[in-house]
Amino acid sequence: MRTLRWVLLVACLAGLAYVAWAVPLGGQTLWDRLRGAPAPATPAAAEAQAAARPAPGGSGPARPEPGGPGAAQPAEPAPPPADLTTDSDRQALDRLIEGKLKASPEAGGPAAR
Repeated sequence: MRTLRWVLLVACLAGLAYVAWAVPLGGQTLWDRLRGAPAPATPAAAEAQAAARPAPGGSGPARPEPGGPGAAQPAEPAPPPADLTTDSDRQALDRLIEGKLKASPEAGGPAAR
């Protein structure tokens, strides 16, 4: 009975060690967090970090297939802004704000007296 307890304890500790080393939570494994590895800034960096980590049960780092989801993708240029603000838009906004400030009681406008 005592031997069975020790076997179960060792199996549980081995399972916890595996989870801490191999299962990423929020882009980092528990082992990465404990040793102070910096968190990846982007999802692409998280994938690269995970690819560099040795595969569980394997002997070397896990490498993505060429052209697969982990492969480098060409960067697409950012689209231009959909709506550009013109000077007439800014002037209309300034007039609107001035009108609201003059009419508001908190600003000391005519409605406050």
